[in-house]
Amino acid sequence: MQKRFEIDFTKTLKKISKPKINFILACSGGVDSIVLLDLLILFCKKKTNHTLSVVYIDHRLRVDTKKDIAAIKQLTKPHKIPFKTALLTPIKKPSEELLRSMRYKKLNRFVQKKKNTILITAHHADDQVETFLIKLLRGMHAKSYPTIRSINVYEDHSELKGLTVVRPLLAFWKNELTTYAKEHHLHWNEDITNESPQFMRNRIRNELLPQMESIRVGSKKSILRFCESLVALDEKRPVESSKVNQSSFRILKTKGWLVQEIHFAQLKQAIEVLLGSIASKTNHSQWKTVEGLLIGRKRTKNGGGETKLVKFPGGKSILFFKDRVFFRP
Repeated sequence: MQKRFEIDFTKTLKKISKPKINFILACSGGVDSIVLLDLLILFCKKKTNHTLSVVYIDHRLRVDTKKDIAAIKQLTKPHKIPFKTALLTPIKKPSEELLRSMRYKKLNRFVQKKKNTILITAHHADDQVETFLIKLLRGMHAKSYPTIRSINVYEDHSELKGLTVVRPLLAFWKNELTTYAKEHHLHWNEDITNESPQFMRNRIRNELLPQMESIRVGSKKSILRFCESLVALDEKRPVESSKVNQSSFRILKTKGWLVQEIHFAQLKQAIEVLLGSIASKTNHSQWKTVEGLLIGRKRTKNGGGETKLVKFPGGKSILFFKDRVFFRP
């Protein structure tokens, strides 16, 4: 597995085209990120032009986070790898999406402190399959990127602008990582929240996928192949089709966009750009409302419905009127 990882990871880094890279690994202390940490340590020993540091984000949802930190330090301390921890603001009703948004904002602060720095995460093949099913069940449009990419470069995103995220384990299944960890006597901590039915991902992992495998053996692998084909198709698509230009912004503010001709990712990107610096003050509930209204109208014959207004920071708002959506400054 180590050799396969090094080959795949080297190919990925060539796409970034930077001779010297500072890796920041987002490490949870679970088996996935502990294995990735071990692999990156070995990789950086061979590729001495790259550096490695580790960041642990405490979501404040568990009382046993000290075990996570202890598992990470068993690898960082003997190899003298810089290791930092960060706390998220406690929230009463956490959702996977909100926690992810908060986590990436915090991680991006570490990344932006030093040039030529990229964020590494331990997403694997099982995560890819689960994410696809989550977005499928929510009715996400194909153009909103229903798959996890091996490389994400946030160029126009107001909150994460300048962030590059690399996920080198997408070709590996969770059981492969667990086997590697056991063979190399690595220590990790199991996150008890991974069993909680509070999160949709856990129910898909623990309930839906076993059912699918019982109906047809190899369902997970089939879904993964489909996800990989979507990524391949997206890479062939012209860059312009996934971005929003300035003329589109003017139309959104004046004539409005036709609901049936847009997708949520495109609308969200436009809103964030138009909001500017205050985009960071938006919350998950606002985006969820916009997405729900957009999806609901798309299911109608002409994209119409009742007039709806979604308020955003700074007195800005999004207006759904008949078959169009408008940005109100």
